[in-house]
Amino acid sequence: MQSAYRLIVQEDGGDRGTHTVWDTGWLQSDVQLGVEYGGKPLRSTTGYSWSVQIRDDVGEEAQSAVATFETSFLQEGDWVAKWIACVAKTPTVQSPLFRREFTLSERVVRGRIYVSGLGYHELWVNGVLVGDAVLDPAWTDYRSRIFYVTHDVTQLLRKGGNVVGVALGNGWFEPFPSPVASQLCPQFILEVRLDLADGSQQVIATDGSGEWKTTVDGPVVDHSIYGGTTYDARREIPGWAEPGVAHLSTGARWRSAIIVEAPGGRLQAQPLEPIKVVDVLTPAKVTRLSDTTHVVDFGQNFAGWVRIRLDAEPDAEISLRHAELLDDDGHVNTVNLRSAAATDRFIVSDDSPRWHEPKFTYHGFRYVQVEGALRSFGAEDILGQVVRSDVSKTGSFRSDHDLLNRLHQNIVWTEASNLHGLPTDCPQRDERLAWLNDMTVRAEEAVHNFNLARLYGKWFGDILDTQGAETGAIADTAPHVRFGHRPADPVSSSFLLVPWLLAMHYGETRWIERHYERLDAWVTYLASLREGGLILQSEIGDWAPPVEQAVAGSAGAGAVSAKTPGGLISTCFLFLNLELMAQFARTLDRSEHETDYLREADRVRQSINERYFDRHAGSYGSGNQSSNSIALYTGIVPTGYEDAVLDNLVRDIADHGYHLTTGNLCTKFVMDVLGRAGRTDVAMRLLEQRTYPSWGYMIDKGATTIWERWEHVTGGPLAAMASHNHPMYGAVDSWFYRFLGGISPTPDRAGFGHFLIEPQLAESVGSVECRLETVRGLVGSSWTVGSGATVFDIDIPANSTASILLPCPEKSTVLEGGRVIEVGPPTPLDGVRAARREDAGIRLEVGSGRYRFVVHKLKG
Repeated sequence: MQSAYRLIVQEDGGDRGTHTVWDTGWLQSDVQLGVEYGGKPLRSTTGYSWSVQIRDDVGEEAQSAVATFETSFLQEGDWVAKWIACVAKTPTVQSPLFRREFTLSERVVRGRIYVSGLGYHELWVNGVLVGDAVLDPAWTDYRSRIFYVTHDVTQLLRKGGNVVGVALGNGWFEPFPSPVASQLCPQFILEVRLDLADGSQQVIATDGSGEWKTTVDGPVVDHSIYGGTTYDARREIPGWAEPGVAHLSTGARWRSAIIVEAPGGRLQAQPLEPIKVVDVLTPAKVTRLSDTTHVVDFGQNFAGWVRIRLDAEPDAEISLRHAELLDDDGHVNTVNLRSAAATDRFIVSDDSPRWHEPKFTYHGFRYVQVEGALRSFGAEDILGQVVRSDVSKTGSFRSDHDLLNRLHQNIVWTEASNLHGLPTDCPQRDERLAWLNDMTVRAEEAVHNFNLARLYGKWFGDILDTQGAETGAIADTAPHVRFGHRPADPVSSSFLLVPWLLAMHYGETRWIERHYERLDAWVTYLASLREGGLILQSEIGDWAPPVEQAVAGSAGAGAVSAKTPGGLISTCFLFLNLELMAQFARTLDRSEHETDYLREADRVRQSINERYFDRHAGSYGSGNQSSNSIALYTGIVPTGYEDAVLDNLVRDIADHGYHLTTGNLCTKFVMDVLGRAGRTDVAMRLLEQRTYPSWGYMIDKGATTIWERWEHVTGGPLAAMASHNHPMYGAVDSWFYRFLGGISPTPDRAGFGHFLIEPQLAESVGSVECRLETVRGLVGSSWTVGSGATVFDIDIPANSTASILLPCPEKSTVLEGGRVIEVGPPTPLDGVRAARREDAGIRLEVGSGRYRFVVHKLKG
């Protein structure tokens, strides 16, 4: 175990040499995460190196390799550049191109470009597309924050003539198609900073000097997020981003760009992973419906676009319509896309077959209908480009149970399809927003599957941007656009849960520390909405339960629960928020605040129980699954009544033939409550269910991602709210990690400094493997049930400890490394510090290492 560390940061001063700007000296601490810089002030656009030394508990020392980082603009005043745009009026939403030619007298030894183009931009240098990011920068409320990106272009620039080119797309700056030109003109800001071989420096920046030229006569003649892109290859401008005069040969009208007003937000270096093409799919099937119509099935619902090879006569127009479904006649079914056209069009320029792909848009789809007169077309002519935020995959789950594996796979695909700089609700229809209510239950699943430390930090900032300065109220969606309200529905606890997950999973407590008062402001506002101790309104509630459990004709095409009292849901979330605020206060050592929050939470608990709890029946609200599960999940049930409420929950599940009657929120609560109570038997029957409503029903209907509703919707009134790629019901995936794998972080040494591994066996499952790449290293929990023994393989990363509960009967023997673990006093076995018997099995306290525990059931 680490006992001390020393961290050294050095500045690369170029000709001035390297010098130390921070040396912590040896600090007696086991901290290895979240150490904030505390040295001399860092300088903008400067390179630094850092290294760390550690000392373990027996005095041995180790030295890390040297790592580097580079600062961008640390102050907004560091920018020389101005925002510029092209204001030519056009009948469609065209993509403007910009170019700036300049001459360098010396070789470039260091070249950087800092750029933000709204909504999206592509950067070109001397005819080369810079970087592999797409749909850049990430979407924000541009009135509050605007992200810019930094590119190393040293190798792309040369002595002599050079050109920097920028193509702009509307993106989320103006996402809605319009019959007239966009009301918000795409604009950008860019600065080139160069160190030359003779020691001089040069800056080229966007300005109003007339040196920046622009045109709207390029090939992207129409585009939008929801609608798709129309690309006319006949309008391509050869050499538009290269030195010389080739760009003048096509008749494109070039004019001087003009300075425009800044969008208003603070420029900030992009703090999260960019969006990229992360995978490529080949078709599972291509069906020819006619000479001019082909339907491509990729066999997987995903987010992105296609790359297509077009072999057609000059001037031919080929359209690509994207959909999640097919009609009975084999054509694409777009009924659930609402107003999103989701159609890309390409107009061919000459006889030569070429590969094409759209710009500044994306789609959610499995099927593509290719329409147009192609001379030839087959599976080899089209590829599916899988597009999402380039976050690393950190979790994996595998078992010998095919349905569980397929469900996990579908959930991961669904989550991946909805990571686009923020956690969207769906990737296909005219929405694609980050709803806080969905994230209240979905967020925990996602952090088990992907590294979302940076994306969640960014999105937490989006929520803060929606918060009212006077009331503290936040919005339903963040950024707040198109749908949702402010104040947000009371179920929007993801505002608190996201920073809590950042602390628990990544050791990132800074979000709580820096924004404690703003979190408190939202909870205080919620508390002010009470009438008679309860928050009685909830427009969302337990959203989208099975249709027979919902109010016909209600919002969301009948998605409001008819059986679960909105006041119960809303006030339980107030209670949950108060409990979280108490935990935040405990984390920050604000004991008086903690006491106040807990006292207020107890008052809320009493109000809920007075109104909604039937002590005689042992049930809440209408006695349905949602009412009883949220009471058990949040912990409002009076002491001594927990078993009665749980029994009622289990009885209701059985009475419905082991089907769920819950919506997006309480489905997770049912599963977690069963897991906490050790009722894996009931939970597994829900997971193994194959008839409606169930996850197995979705899979048997051919789903490769998770639906928004329990119903299989291909038309009719429910289609207005029937995404087939919607993560909220995928929240169950965290149950696989937390209960079958048994992996749970704890507030004590958050960020997996200390954690629990408490796997639960299931009768119909013979083996499970859960792996989680944490900020400290690999956490692994696997088990296999054999004829005479159960084997548990456990991985604990360096500098971490874990409390393991092995499920085993009273009469059993536990071995590690072939040696028997004795219950009682500390054992001499390496890494195992203590062992004791509990009702559910044997509890082991262990340190770092890889363990194999073998549990033998004794005969007799």
